[in-house]
Amino acid sequence: MRFRDWVCVYLGMGESFTGWAVLLFYGAAWVVGVVALGLVAVLALAMAVHRG
Repeated sequence: MRFRDWVCVYLGMGESFTGWAVLLFYGAAWVVGVVALGLVAVLALAMAVHRG
């Protein structure tokens, strides 16, 4: 199975659960991004406090 075919199946062509899978995937990616930004913000704040 080629990668493009797998992507088409994953995006919902012929499978009922793939819509939920896509939502969960993007939700997880969004959560990872928010956590990463939070860690960067905490690191920046810690560096600012340490310098001050």
